[in-house]
Amino acid sequence: MCQNPSIYESRILAFVDILGFQNMIQQSTFDYKEQQRILDAMNIIHSYKTLNDNGLNGGGLKEHGIQITTFSDSAIISYPIDFEGGLFHVLLDLIHMQIDLSSLGIFIRGGISIGLAYHDEYNAFGPAMNEAYRLESTKAESPRIILTSQTLYDGIKASESLQNPYDISLLESLIRQDKADGFYYLDYLRQYQELDYPEFDYYLWLNTIRDYLVQNLNSYHSDEKIYPKYRWMLEYWNDVLNSPGLSIPVEEETSADERKRIRENYSRLVVKPEYPYQ
Repeated sequence: MCQNPSIYESRILAFVDILGFQNMIQQSTFDYKEQQRILDAMNIIHSYKTLNDNGLNGGGLKEHGIQITTFSDSAIISYPIDFEGGLFHVLLDLIHMQIDLSSLGIFIRGGISIGLAYHDEYNAFGPAMNEAYRLESTKAESPRIILTSQTLYDGIKASESLQNPYDISLLESLIRQDKADGFYYLDYLRQYQELDYPEFDYYLWLNTIRDYLVQNLNSYHSDEKIYPKYRWMLEYWNDVLNSPGLSIPVEEETSADERKRIRENYSRLVVKPEYPYQ
């Protein structure tokens, strides 16, 4: 019996967009620095497509069926389900995007799904696209990129390289489960190993994010719609910085006293959990 033809294929698909983009546009009308920050964010998002399509020296990943579509403040990233380690690579791509954009004080939210979709250079649609968009628009709410336990299970099951405990632990180190609703979200604040020079960049990066976080918490503390999003970010932030097991990158030859001093510097990044935030 012949199956009906279909242009859909099984894909791991993520939809993400910038949190509070409309507010940023409104505030930028007479603010050159804000206009430039928005442009820098757009260029960062688009750079992922350029790198995917062309690679560093030609021969990008698009030839392997990996697609990235960008438009305005949004991006769609998808991998064929049979791309080895596909879910791990999607998570890592998104973590890099979160790291790059958060350096500008710009946070994104999104959803990741696995299912049927059509995705080429110009078009993206199908059940998996609908589900990723639904997660982003109705479930993520805060600046987090989420996936369900079923998506996590399906992504691990689809990859031969994710069948051993070590590789599964690597994937699981990229995510955490939100106790409030059970969704998994990308734990990008702990991924210092993805920075170019972790020993020097991690503290500077966190310090930059902290400034923007405190600014937004104070600016929107009386806004019933926006404030809860940054309150979630505050709780995530303090959970990371208050963690007794927080791993801090230091050079091997660093003395015990210096390691203690460095850890104390990180502990000062914790944000006071009430208004006015500081």
